[in-house]
Amino acid sequence: WCDGHHLVWWIKGGPTTLSNLALLCRLHHRMVHEEGWTLERREGRFNAIPPPRRVRPSSRSA
Repeated sequence: WCDGHHLVWWIKGGPTTLSNLALLCRLHHRMVHEEGWTLERREGRFNAIPPPRRVRPSSRSA
């Protein structure tokens, strides 16, 4: 099964049009909404952009 995903999120005013939709499996749809991934369409192709890397605070300074 696939989920319909709004490239510009519906809650942020994104339209429900084919040009603003992508079909994602449930795992990848959750990655966008829960893990900070971004999906965009450029020149007819989809690009998945990972969230910024998190730097773990160190208990000691170098």
